Amino acid sequence: MAVGIILVVLLFLCGVAAVIWKPWEPQEPGSGSMALGSEPGSAESETGSRLPTESMHAPVSELPGSGSDPSSETSPPVLTSSGSAVTKPRPDGDVVVKESPAVDTQYFDDALFIGNSRTQGLELYGGLRTATFYASKGLTVKTAATKAAIDIDGEKYTVVDAVKKGSFGKVYIMLGLNELGWNSTQTFVRDYEALIDAVRAAQPDAAVYVQSILPVTQTKSDEGSYVNNERIDEFNALLLDMCERKQVYYVDVAAGVCDAAGVLPEDAATDGVHLKPAYVKQWVEYLKTHAVQ
Repeated sequence: MAVGIILVVLLFLCGVAAVIWKPWEPQEPGSGSMALGSEPGSAESETGSRLPTESMHAPVSELPGSGSDPSSETSPPVLTSSGSAVTKPRPDGDVVVKESPAVDTQYFDDALFIGNSRTQGLELYGGLRTATFYASKGLTVKTAATKAAIDIDGEKYTVVDAVKKGSFGKVYIMLGLNELGWNSTQTFVRDYEALIDAVRAAQPDAAVYVQSILPVTQTKSDEGSYVNNERIDEFNALLLDMCERKQVYYVDVAAGVCDAAGVLPEDAATDGVHLKPAYVKQWVEYLKTHAVQ
């Protein structure tokens, strides 16, 4: 009898011990605590503190730096060194700037206009008082880098050097009229590309706009000189191709001042080339309704 009681007591004690003590079992990765000194990338951070368990099981696309689709993320706006916002310094696709709701003149506060005597007319009659103009009579894509024609605080600079002196969110270029007589269109395009490269180097956050060469009147075109609308059309086609290759914006401002025949109206210019104030304003209106925002 005593032996039986002893056996019952022993069995009872063994059962209690089994409940209290449980053998160690290996855990699945990410199922709970891990040993100190675990490998990088495990549940322990490099400092030894535990990372949140949720981050270990989150979908890969939700983890920081996991290579999620960049198109699903919102990129911060690009800022110039002056702090003004530039939303699209380069085209997303088509380089031709499409018609859009008109901007006000404040849009051009951080704009630089580079050009020849036609751009001088834009400065005089366009009403863009807060924009900057580096324009000179007879300027070409070559002399933009060689002729000290831009006055800044009493000092003369080439256009290429002058561009380095300020901070701009937009750079508009119109050149090509004085180059229509050049024998080599390849030289024209090469020098224009070099100017764009210089502008980008000096103003890497700026949106660069190449403006089409404005047409001349039919009377001027028929004079038989190199300044004629057929040659202008040829050069504008080269500019569009260059803009696609260089990924800069192309603004067809010629469409804003030409008539139904695609030429400059006879009453638009006294000499058949340089715009009267009323047509300069049409030029500005075209820029306002063809702006990247």
